[in-house]
Amino acid sequence: MRDALSASRLFSGLVETRVVRFAVPAAPAAPRKIHAVVLTFDGLLWLYTPGLGTRSLGAAPADTAVVNAEIVARLRRLEPAVCQVEVYEHPLLPSAQEISGSLRNGCFAGCLFELARLLARDEQLSAAGVVFFSPHRAGEGPAGRSPLLDDVGHAVLVYCARDRWWALDPAQPEKPLPLRGVQLESAIDPALAGHALRVGYPLRRVTFLAFSREALAGLRREARWRAFRESSPSSPG
Repeated sequence: MRDALSASRLFSGLVETRVVRFAVPAAPAAPRKIHAVVLTFDGLLWLYTPGLGTRSLGAAPADTAVVNAEIVARLRRLEPAVCQVEVYEHPLLPSAQEISGSLRNGCFAGCLFELARLLARDEQLSAAGVVFFSPHRAGEGPAGRSPLLDDVGHAVLVYCARDRWWALDPAQPEKPLPLRGVQLESAIDPALAGHALRVGYPLRRVTFLAFSREALAGLRREARWRAFRESSPSSPG
């Protein structure tokens, strides 16, 4: 639970979050309890589980009053055996001093967090998205494993700043990688493909999800406001 609460604290003030606790029966008398965070960004729901990574739960409902019920329904759609689901909209979160500032198995969640940090300080960042490296092609499912618990691959942030594209792997955020572009319909950028091969990311299916200008503008605004509050001596804890 602590990892999920820490992740929710990292995104506090940036995007809408909910902490989720559920169980998946690993044995008849011993359900496996899982703690996760659901992030809402650019019209989509994302389930981040520190032990399993991040996967999409689909489009966010237009009616926010039904989000909790939809989270439960979509978890059970991925894994019918899911039980004991609890959704917390306002859990008691640890203080900034009590968290590590990193996301275990961050993947998409890590990309989003790194994007917020970039937007807070770089006015010239004009476009961004995420490249997903998946072990399954479209329409393929995990062999003998639950879609909720299966390896979903990895995600890398790509962004354009000053008319140049870069890739930032949340596993190595201190080493941005220059790219020629992200037109994956024709071929993956050679530098990005080389990075994926070196670190062992799956290349069976590679897709690009571009973020909307409205989502980037909103995240930039929230990231800068949070940075201002955290740097202000008079800001509340």
